[in-house]
Amino acid sequence: MATFLVIATIIPIQNAYTVDGKTLYVGGNGPGNYTSIQDAINAAENGDTIFVYNGIYEESVYVNKEVNIIGESRERVIIEAWAYGYAFNISSNNVKIRNFNITNATWNSAAIVFFNCENCVVENCIIHQNGGDGISFINADKNEIKNCVIFDNLIGISMQNSNENEIKSCYIYKNGDGIDIEHGSKNEIMECNVSQNSWVGISINIAPENKIHDCKFSKNGILISGNLQDFVQQIDNNSIDGKPILYFYGKKIDLRGIDAGEIITVACDNFTIQNCSAGGGDAALEMAFCSDGLIKNCRFHNAYYGLLSYNSTRNIIEGNLITHGKENGIELKGSDKNVIRENEIYGWDMNAISLTESCNNSVYGNSIHNNGMGILIFSYSHYNNVSYNHVYENQFYGISVQGGSHNIIEKNVIEKSWQWCGVAIVKSWSKFNVVRENSITKNKYGIHLEGVGNKIERNNISSNEYGIYLSSWLSECKRNVISQNNFIENGKDAGFEVDFLSLNNWNGNYWDKWKIKAPKPIYGFVIIKIGRNFGLQFPWINFDFNPAMKPYN
Repeated sequence: MATFLVIATIIPIQNAYTVDGKTLYVGGNGPGNYTSIQDAINAAENGDTIFVYNGIYEESVYVNKEVNIIGESRERVIIEAWAYGYAFNISSNNVKIRNFNITNATWNSAAIVFFNCENCVVENCIIHQNGGDGISFINADKNEIKNCVIFDNLIGISMQNSNENEIKSCYIYKNGDGIDIEHGSKNEIMECNVSQNSWVGISINIAPENKIHDCKFSKNGILISGNLQDFVQQIDNNSIDGKPILYFYGKKIDLRGIDAGEIITVACDNFTIQNCSAGGGDAALEMAFCSDGLIKNCRFHNAYYGLLSYNSTRNIIEGNLITHGKENGIELKGSDKNVIRENEIYGWDMNAISLTESCNNSVYGNSIHNNGMGILIFSYSHYNNVSYNHVYENQFYGISVQGGSHNIIEKNVIEKSWQWCGVAIVKSWSKFNVVRENSITKNKYGIHLEGVGNKIERNNISSNEYGIYLSSWLSECKRNVISQNNFIENGKDAGFEVDFLSLNNWNGNYWDKWKIKAPKPIYGFVIIKIGRNFGLQFPWINFDFNPAMKPYN
């Protein structure tokens, strides 16, 4: 209740409301007053007003008439969503709802649902602690949300296939997402305070030409996704903790020495962003459909993403300090032929660098440490080169290929991946990758290998709890070659659990615990699978028929 009292001093309550029809009363002590809001709506006609006295109303109200529904005071007229999971389901045009405290909607509904309606208004309401959305628009156009406080919901406001709606002067905080717009356009968000939502402040997905202006953000910002036309927005005069959100479309920009909350660049070519700082929001730098740019000596920090790239090519990301956030330090999506070099990246809950459906990128000379994970080459990312990086003290893995092919991982120093492995090649469709001439030390596992036709060659694999492990429990592990590696001072050098006739080839490795010039046995298990997730396991032996007698340089 203390929160509500503070909020009430910020947004004054207005009691006057102009109506054309008769007034029906709910609660209170007057003769003939209705005991439920739904009963009053059922008795009302278009143009009537329903006045609701202070009290707690446990009901789900279906509004199918053009009525005004006004609470006595928004702190004390409390609707606890009931039978159908929602508090108000608005399916008529020209409905006005004012002065309510709405809570306890279920996860599969919303506190207020606008469904296939127009010209409705919700204002001066408190919408909080709902398992689903606070307000949901579904095929609803030209409606207004004004002066509302929306917090502690799964999503504050969601819009689906809804256009030309207005959200004004609302305080939206501590939800999962603040506002989600999907498949809608020409919606306007103005003069709102959006802060401390767990995931994203305002998310715009496949929804072009919306307006966001004069909003203040804290620990949140704006994220956009979709095709090129979906990134065309009008974003003006917004800030994150007093620092501007900068949005550029189709410009040849040259930013130097700027201190921003977020930088969003769309369809910008031959651009420069140098010696800038950005952070505090959802993506310190978000670029989409940009090419031939230089991002150099910048600091991207304390954001959900550090640098987020969509469909951008031939950009150079060099010498930046990218620190602290919930997701990935650098994430490329559908972005090819970029160079990521000599950056320092640390403090990210997920990956320092993540590539998804991104090919022919070069990642080299970076210092990557103290993240959840190091470098991820994710599904359908091919022909990338990851080399000369120092990847250390990350929690889960150092470098992982998960569904990419023909990638080269070479001459990296990968050490102290605490909970899993230095290098992981996983998923059946990880094929023909090369892991060579890396120093892989002091990890839980040096290398975890799945996939087909990958080469593990000339690596120094030392001082790990387990040097290398081949597995096909969840995928295939076939025809891989493990050759000319040094296995030194590992707790256990090698093992496997693979399908029968996997035909993995061990050749010419140095094993510090094997001192005779004879085939080196490698002990593991062969799996006879029965069904998708069950099989029989039998002890098995592979051999390195030509083990080296001294370590390779």
